[in-house]
Amino acid sequence: MSLIKCNECGKDISDKAPNCPNCGNPIVNTNKNPLDEAPVVTIQKTYKRWKSVKLISWIIIIIGVMFMGGGESIQAIGVLFIISGIIGLMVARFGAWWTTG
Repeated sequence: MSLIKCNECGKDISDKAPNCPNCGNPIVNTNKNPLDEAPVVTIQKTYKRWKSVKLISWIIIIIGVMFMGGGESIQAIGVLFIISGIIGLMVARFGAWWTTG
């Protein structure tokens, strides 16, 4: 910690102070290391649980699409698979949003 002169009132102040305690003038320190003020990095976490729910939902949708090529009763099962897969995707999206904020 070193002392520098305030540009406004000329009194000695700490180089760590954001402004002069005497006059309130903001201090611009040109001797600062640029690495001291590294940019803030935000890491977004998505838990593996929601990724696995999403993967299983896509697999269910693909199985449902495969059932759509069969007869009328098989197509009804395919539609149920597709709808449940879409609901699973929505649950995974909401769960990931809810957990990470």
